[in-house]
Amino acid sequence: MRLAYYPMLSPKVLDLPVYMCFTGAIHQDPVSRDDSFPYFQWIQCVSGKGKLIVGGTQFDVGIGQGMLLYPNEPHEYYATSEEPWETHWMVLGGFAVENMARLAGMTRSGSYTLSNSDVTLSHIRTACAIVRTGQHWAGLECAKIAYSLLMDINRFITFNTESTEQQSIRLQRVVEYMEQHYAEVITLEQLAAVLDISLQHLCHLFKKVHGKRPIEYLNHVRINKSKTLMFEHKSLSIQEVARRVGFESPGYYGSVFKSLEGITPSVFQQLNGLR
Repeated sequence: MRLAYYPMLSPKVLDLPVYMCFTGAIHQDPVSRDDSFPYFQWIQCVSGKGKLIVGGTQFDVGIGQGMLLYPNEPHEYYATSEEPWETHWMVLGGFAVENMARLAGMTRSGSYTLSNSDVTLSHIRTACAIVRTGQHWAGLECAKIAYSLLMDINRFITFNTESTEQQSIRLQRVVEYMEQHYAEVITLEQLAAVLDISLQHLCHLFKKVHGKRPIEYLNHVRINKSKTLMFEHKSLSIQEVARRVGFESPGYYGSVFKSLEGITPSVFQQLNGLR
């Protein structure tokens, strides 16, 4: 079984931030592509099981899961069960698709799990039905559905398959990065790039594992480093200590120190005989 539906794409549709190129359903045959496919693909499992290989990583794909494939990236996928591997799929275009994918935490090609896969499947089936009408407005209507599909993937995607312990181990790479680069300017974007995840996902993981946001955790690291520095180099000024642990403003360093320690850096020095 292979059903594919192609709406007419007018210039008006092609100017939209998100639109549907084509859609369909299939008993999935093995697919191996080079880097010449120019669109995003969302391929969702309906029955059976399969395997995706992309970027040197293998992913299992079963019911309740879908594959998001970035454009121009070599990939292959194939069935791994005796029963037919049935998938429904939608090919997406538009300048906003990547941003919406990243917003959902899908920062790279791979297999993703949905807590309610029926909703996203219904979008694909509705798009198929609309294209079959042959109406001139089908392209515009399917663009609305493509946008809704991405929004509902964002709504139902789940990253809760890891235990808290596994998530803590995963975050250790970010913590190590902070420990190594605390004296430099560090942005949320840099921290998220360490794990190749979205900013939202990074903040969610830190809050769940450490009870604080990444920058709050980084401030704890910097303040602890500053206390060590004051003990090791008693002659350093507060301004110099602040600079060496990554605070551009001594005033901000002082306010963060007091919020975490309950006293100012100067009082800390006095109480510990450092002045």
